[in-house]
Amino acid sequence: MLKTFITFSLVILTVSMMITGCLTERVAKNKLSKVLAQHPNVITEACANMYPSVSLRIDSLIYLQGNAVYINDTVHTYDTTERILKQQAVSYKLRVDTIYRIRNSETVNKAKEQMLLSENNKMAATIAVKKSQNKMLVWVVVILGGYTLLRWLFRFWGIKLP
Repeated sequence: MLKTFITFSLVILTVSMMITGCLTERVAKNKLSKVLAQHPNVITEACANMYPSVSLRIDSLIYLQGNAVYINDTVHTYDTTERILKQQAVSYKLRVDTIYRIRNSETVNKAKEQMLLSENNKMAATIAVKKSQNKMLVWVVVILGGYTLLRWLFRFWGIKLP
């Protein structure tokens, strides 16, 4: 009598723990909305601490190569020893390159990023499960098709399979 009572009590305790111990997504949303209605600053502070917004500063350089321009010029020099004015033709290459420096600052919402990453992981898991289920279904179809072909072949020879 005592053994059955203990066993029955353990079964009831286990079942009650299984029923009340699960926190489903719907129950969690309901609890969270109740807390948000009564204490909105608690939720916002917790979210801000867990998923802070991050400001990124992005510096980039853009280099534009200039075109080469050849300039021909005449230089006049006066020679003091010979007292003659000399002309000299000089050509040189001139190129002007441009560098743009772009500074951007970007604020990243880490909570949204984490939510999207979580959704991506869930979708990847469901896709993997679907692929394995499809693979299993293909094998079941192949095995049943082979069994059906064997039954037809054996029936043609007069052998009956179950």
